[in-house]
Amino acid sequence: MILHQLVLILGVALLFTGCGSSSSSNNPEPAPLVLPEGTSSQSLVSDGRTRTFRVRIPPGHNSLSPVGVVYVLHGRFGTGANTETTYGFNTFADGQAWVVVYPDGVDESWADGRGTTPADSAGVNDVVFFDDLHRLLGERFAIDPLRVYACGMSNGALMSQRLGPSA
Repeated sequence: MILHQLVLILGVALLFTGCGSSSSSNNPEPAPLVLPEGTSSQSLVSDGRTRTFRVRIPPGHNSLSPVGVVYVLHGRFGTGANTETTYGFNTFADGQAWVVVYPDGVDESWADGRGTTPADSAGVNDVVFFDDLHRLLGERFAIDPLRVYACGMSNGALMSQRLGPSA
């Protein structure tokens, strides 16, 4: 209940409902890679850029059990690390077995589509970044596609809105 209230206050959008890996008899899905419990810093290359993020894995999580994921986006001039320490999602997520991801925008901003941020000016494609990030996490553990959310403050809230389903 508390997470739902926080998510609504911060501006949430259900994401990636249709995303997920597909398997065929010729290419069985690989076993999920294990991420350490607690918070770790990670990176991936997306659209030619190395992108960073922090990911919080709840204690005792079984990587084969489907889990909800919430992407928590910083505002302009923020970072994933700062967001983790100030937004308070870890305590709740640990108690409810949710994975929390704190990504970093480019130049402390998101390309939210308004054309006013450094990320927009640099031609960053944050929609592709979130798609790549979600795929990567899906390779590492089971994600419940009906429990994937994004929220944020300010520029992060606008990016969350951009990631949501279109009306």
